[in-house]
Amino acid sequence: MNNELITNFIEEYKSIEKQWSEKETKGDDFNAFDFMHSIFGITETKHSKIVAYFLNPSANHGLGTLFLNSFLKKIEIYFDENIKYDWEITSEDKNADIVIKATSPQKISVVIENKSNEAKDQANQLYRYWYDHIYTFHGKDLDKAENKHISRLVYLSGFSGKSYTELSLEKSDNISLDYLKLDETKGFITNWSFVTELRDWLTECTDKLEENSWFKFFIKNYIQFWEIQSLKNKFYMENLNNYFKENNNKEDWNTLNNALLDLNNLKEEWLSLFSDKLGRINFNTSKFYFDHDYYDGNHDYRWTLGKGENWGDICFIYEPLVGLQIFKSVFSTNNDNYKDEFERIFSADFDYLYNTDKYVMVLKDNIKFETEEEAAWEIANNSEVLMNKLSAILEKYTYNEDVIELFQKISNEVK
Repeated sequence: MNNELITNFIEEYKSIEKQWSEKETKGDDFNAFDFMHSIFGITETKHSKIVAYFLNPSANHGLGTLFLNSFLKKIEIYFDENIKYDWEITSEDKNADIVIKATSPQKISVVIENKSNEAKDQANQLYRYWYDHIYTFHGKDLDKAENKHISRLVYLSGFSGKSYTELSLEKSDNISLDYLKLDETKGFITNWSFVTELRDWLTECTDKLEENSWFKFFIKNYIQFWEIQSLKNKFYMENLNNYFKENNNKEDWNTLNNALLDLNNLKEEWLSLFSDKLGRINFNTSKFYFDHDYYDGNHDYRWTLGKGENWGDICFIYEPLVGLQIFKSVFSTNNDNYKDEFERIFSADFDYLYNTDKYVMVLKDNIKFETEEEAAWEIANNSEVLMNKLSAILEKYTYNEDVIELFQKISNEVK
């Protein structure tokens, strides 16, 4: 391995980062989203919630179907603006980022797969979302599920030019349907990006608002945020392009690619060792079982009451990018009967979550990271602090009879 090449590349990348930082420092425009991103990190999930907020006619922006109607027209969904539809807009719904559904006077279903932060496509991903939210929604009528005027998958990427992979269109083995791959020729799969089509859609909508509207300023900030991200991406790519053309030959390029592959393998090895350590936290209890999954581009580690039970059962779940939470797939905490019990049992360490269909409670002093790379580094180099904190919390609650009784009651009721 050419260590000098790698060292030079790292130094060049640091130089590019410094140049961009200096450009940002000289800028006069303040952008609220850029500011929030620099402090909190606007994750893919948060971008999904922002877009879903625009689309939701019931949201408190008070603009009704302005954004939704414009969006549906742009993707050529057939509907009548003069008729009231029963719209349901959800985010993080059965793992789909954004789902738009109308139940009457006609059935319409649109799924938006958000790749704002450039997460990799997972095998069968678009097929699964199509099956769960479109095909099943239309009563398993294939003609309707392939009809681009009432059914649509929108692949929304962070930057223009990116498209879904063929692998994501293929049927997974656990779906019993004689339809092996989504038929792209039917036109019900659409590519969008935040910096082109989404920008044009939002711009068209803001043009209809009064100039002094607070919401117009809000949307312009969001559009500008993506313009900044696009400029940054272009700046980095141009500089790296020049670096490789001027300083490296093909052998150096291949060497660097091998180094990056080894680096990714090392990251996965660190996360795998972390999984082994987590699995030993409740080694002596027969009540909770540990499982590790890699789903939709994210690692998660969970403790459930039943070994080999359903993936969506209520559990403690640790995800490096979101921290430790109590999770139940499709479990509405907003209208359930368990809030008082959750707070009685967990309030010393967890906060109750409202308006979410998956997560029930979140660790107050949470342990999370901005990126999986940062998580892997901290796990490898500071694992004792992390393990001690997670162990203390999990051992406190996985042996707790009140917790076991509550989890069993919820699991049995849902089943």
